[in-house]
Amino acid sequence: MTRWMSLGAAGMCVLALLGGTSCSRRQHQQAASPALPPPHPGVAEAADGPTRGPAVAGAFYPDDPRALREQVNRFLAGLPAPKERLPLVALLVPHAGYMYSGQVAAYAYNYLKGTTVDTVVLVGPSHHGYCRGAALSGAARWRTPLGEVPVDTTLVAALLHANSRFNVDDSVHSQEHSLEVQLPFLQIILSDFKICPLVMTDFSGENCRSIGHTLAEQLKGKRAVLIASSDLAHYPAQVDARKVDKAILQAVETLDPEKVLAADRKLMSQGTPQLVCTMCGLGPVVAVMVAAKQLGADRAVQLDTANSGDVDPATRGRCVGYAAVAFVRSKPLSDKAAERPAPPATSLTASATSAEAEEVNAEQQKQLLILARDTLRKFLDDQEVKPAELPATGILREPRAVFVTLTEGGQLRGCIGSTVAELPLLHAVQSSAIKAAVQDPRFRPVRKSELKDITIEISVLSPMRLVKNADEITVGKHGVMVKQGQRSGLFLPQVAPEQGWDKETMLNELCEHKAGLPRDAWKTGADLYVFTAQHFNETELGLRPTKE
Repeated sequence: MTRWMSLGAAGMCVLALLGGTSCSRRQHQQAASPALPPPHPGVAEAADGPTRGPAVAGAFYPDDPRALREQVNRFLAGLPAPKERLPLVALLVPHAGYMYSGQVAAYAYNYLKGTTVDTVVLVGPSHHGYCRGAALSGAARWRTPLGEVPVDTTLVAALLHANSRFNVDDSVHSQEHSLEVQLPFLQIILSDFKICPLVMTDFSGENCRSIGHTLAEQLKGKRAVLIASSDLAHYPAQVDARKVDKAILQAVETLDPEKVLAADRKLMSQGTPQLVCTMCGLGPVVAVMVAAKQLGADRAVQLDTANSGDVDPATRGRCVGYAAVAFVRSKPLSDKAAERPAPPATSLTASATSAEAEEVNAEQQKQLLILARDTLRKFLDDQEVKPAELPATGILREPRAVFVTLTEGGQLRGCIGSTVAELPLLHAVQSSAIKAAVQDPRFRPVRKSELKDITIEISVLSPMRLVKNADEITVGKHGVMVKQGQRSGLFLPQVAPEQGWDKETMLNELCEHKAGLPRDAWKTGADLYVFTAQHFNETELGLRPTKE
């Protein structure tokens, strides 16, 4: 069967590892994540707080201290000094296995040499679990084979106090590699420094801008450097990877976060074969750019680029790109500029807000349902599925979180979607439709012969909102997600009314049967998120076909 030509923006790189999020009328579970090498102990208690141990040593980089030190020094050896070493505010650094991206990363850390730094703020994507806002680490230190690095717990506390989008969630840090692989380079380049690790899965302009501005406010006047951890294009052929990487880096060099987001949307709409994302850390890069500009960065210097095909010819048909970029100050930062408060909302926030308020009209609903069926027909018929052409403006091109539900004879046949708005709505529907048909782990894949008997329903979700307690939940209006540690479950808004449940029954069922938690976990510390959803199906809109 022809593989789905990926439609995703940056978040799809994360979701590809997570699997889709499946939902049902009664049962919910996360699709299984691919197995990773057995991790070292993730978080261990120490006298003055927990230690986050290495999770990917021996896989992404050597676990022997001597071999690790030799490899990093080998990457750094012989690199030319930068032509002009301007005051450094932030870096963009890749995070693949050292054999693939270590040499590119070395160019970034070579620029950091000689800089006096008290705190390094590490911002990366989460590849292993959903987190709201920005998830900080609750550990007191992080350990690698080269030793321990203390966490700047004072900065962590300040961020938590300054912005409710920041939270502590060690479950998404325990096996995450995007930040861990930066530490050995830092341990060799710097001395007497602390780190502030945080990961993101919400790459919306609103979230990135809020996180970026708060970071800048809390770092003002401090000797700190920001590091955005991200690889570039995922999985196109080498010739296409180079084109995509060049285009997205041109946007990064503008230091304009909106242009980076716009470039990502444009590149993802062009139908490049096998392209899953332009930057797996798109959100972290945008957030760091926002912070860097507020801290005085006025120039982006591209230091090095490469892709996996340059290192391993076997990957030339399915490449991942890498880049090292320094965000620097080419002009003195005046006292007034240093004290300037965060600027007022720009179109980056305004566009996200307006998109969240806009609803899908009746004609657009029909268009989406027709697109979902046509996508499934082509996919199940072994035809190439191309990303739908995006309109110039409007909700259909805006990133939206979407679930697609398939029913057959009134019974659930598959339901998968995403809780994070990353893909343009048209593309999110195509992607979720295919996943609901063939990737829902509770059902065998849909066969071509079944399609004539299947009814399609689409749910377009609003952004998730953390609530203080169940009193803020309205049955029938709100969908609900519960999360505790690495377990989570979700009900769409229509589930409770369809089952005749009151609020307590709904939450009990959600915890026990969807998240695998105790029935009363929603009363005893689990996080509750609410959202609303527009849901529409082929039967309601008169599109239910009788023959395929």
